Formats: sequence, C-alpha cells, structure tokens
Amino acid sequence: MTLALPAGNLLRRLALLLSLALAGSSLGQVVITPFTDVNAFTSALNGAPVTVEDFTSTSHFPLTDAKLDSTTNLPGIGLFAGMIQPGVTYSTAMGTGVFFNIDAGASFTGGFLDTVTGNGPLTATFNGTVSAFGFDTATTMGSTFALTIYFSDATPYTGTFAITSTTPTFYGFQSTRSNITSLVLLGTDLTFSFAIDNFRFTNSNVFAVPEPGTAPLLGLGLAGAAATPSTCSFPARRASAPRSCAPTRPCPPTAAGCWPGPPGSAQSRLGCHFRGRAASGG
Repeated sequence: MTLALPAGNLLRRLALLLSLALAGSSLGQVVITPFTDVNAFTSALNGAPVTVEDFTSTSHFPLTDAKLDSTTNLPGIGLFAGMIQPGVTYSTAMGTGVFFNIDAGASFTGGFLDTVTGNGPLTATFNGTVSAFGFDTATTMGSTFALTIYFSDATPYTGTFAITSTTPTFYGFQSTRSNITSLVLLGTDLTFSFAIDNFRFTNSNVFAVPEPGTAPLLGLGLAGAAATPSTCSFPARRASAPRSCAPTRPCPPTAAGCWPGPPGSAQSRLGCHFRGRAASGG
C-alpha cells in the first residue's frame, strides 16, 4: 500500500534535503583568496560595507589587559572607550613591559598595533562572522608572517606570506562566504612578532558571493523554504485571505498560517494567524 504525503510535508522534506545537501557540499570547502592590492580587495567585496581600524593617530602603551576592543578604557595612557572601532577584539598572551601596544613610528602613519617585549602571536576575534579582512604591515614584523584563519563551518586555513617592503603594504583575505570567526597572525621578527595598521573587515554577517557549485542548491533551498507552510501559507478555510504575505520572520509553530492581523497587533507585525484565535488574527 502506498501512502501519499500531504503536499506541505513533501515540500518541507524537500527543503530539508536541499539544505542538508547545501551544507554537505560547502562544509570544509572554503576557498581563501589573498590580495596585495587594496583596490582589488575592495572591488572583490562588491560594495559590502567595510570597517577600517587605524589604531588612533598616536601611541598608547602598554595595553595591560592583553586585549584591545571598543570597550578598552585606559585613561593613564590616553586611550578611552569608543576610540577603537567595534566588531573585533585584538589580543595576545599576557606579558611584561611593552608586550602589547598601540605604537607609533617605524614607517607607519599614526598608531599601529605591535608587541616589543612579547614574542607571541596576535589574535583577532570578530564579534560575528565576516567574509573578508585585511591589514597593512612591513618588514618591521619580519620577512614572512604565518596566518591561521578560523571559520564557523570549516577546518582552519593556514598560510605563510612573504613581506618584502620596508613601508606598510596591504595584505587582504576573502572567504567564499561569511564564515570567518577569528585569525592568528605571527611574524618572524624576534622583537616585533606582529606589527599591523589599518585593519579592515567586512561588517558581521555580510555574505560573500556563493561558490558556483552551491548557488543552484541555495536557490532551490530558498524556493522550497518559501513554499513551506511554516513560513507562509493560506489554509483552505481562509480562502478570502490576502494573497500577499511577507512576515517579518517565519511564523512560530503555533501559527496556522500567515495573513495580517489587526493594525498594531503582534499578528500584524509578524503576519501570522495563531491557532485558537479569532479568524481575523486578533
């Protein structure tokens, strides 16, 4: 005997299968594109908003908490909360002396982030996932630097890059999707194991262009989800319901379908009709 699945269940299962296929095809298959030209890097972002941290216009040291973010407040060295852009926390291993600094000089303009008495790496942790980041550095940090990039949905990326200029030069890195969570950077200089300026990053959760192989699946997955009753449906008993439905977010499980409720009501804002409520959605 063959049992026919209701159309809604079939669509939900199809959407789930497509989502799993998309996740399986992309997991662990991240491509990182390096850049040494800031204009090419900006162009590749296709207009995605970018934050640039210049580490202020002068020096502030030492950063005794071993971390730096928008909440850092060290009045004794002239650094106050809000002087650093939000979105990233910069950190290194706790040390002594001038182990973590906003420094000045060494061919950089204004302040730049470095270590002098420390010899550990710099870690930059994003508040959310981002698709790209970049920074300026020079041979102050050594002849090469090692970089490890961590992702929300893939194995880490590691690479070693040559530094050839005594003046600050741009290095940028873009992922195929918005999944970068943090990075660890370590130069080869025995004094300045890191020295960076003008740290750029895309705004959190701004997505890069999907990989060509996953774009069709993404489109099908979204199409299946759009047809799923849990997002927007019109029960037969409400044949007079409006045919346009744009809830601000998916209807919760307690909702029978989607149509506007009374003006100003929660149902009106969400666009969902709840089981057990009046047919008007109120």
